[in-house]
Amino acid sequence: MDCAEGTYGQLFDHLGTKEKVDEALLKTRVIFISHFHADHHLGLLKIINAREHLPGAEKLYLVLPEPIMTWMKFHCQSDLVEMISS
Repeated sequence: MDCAEGTYGQLFDHLGTKEKVDEALLKTRVIFISHFHADHHLGLLKIINAREHLPGAEKLYLVLPEPIMTWMKFHCQSDLVEMISS
């Protein structure tokens, strides 16, 4: 999935409750970002932050083009995130 700005809020709009959003975040194990346009990655940090504070959160794999990987390494220092170059 791509992860545009507002993705977290859209999960609430679609799923309706925090419990369901949390469940969806915990089930999400891989996020694939197709290319370096803001509408494909600006929501990543919010999703990662919300997810890593949930009990039982496991590693999240991000498959990213190199320019986004550089940006993410600068902004994200989570042990629960592994970045893979696409």
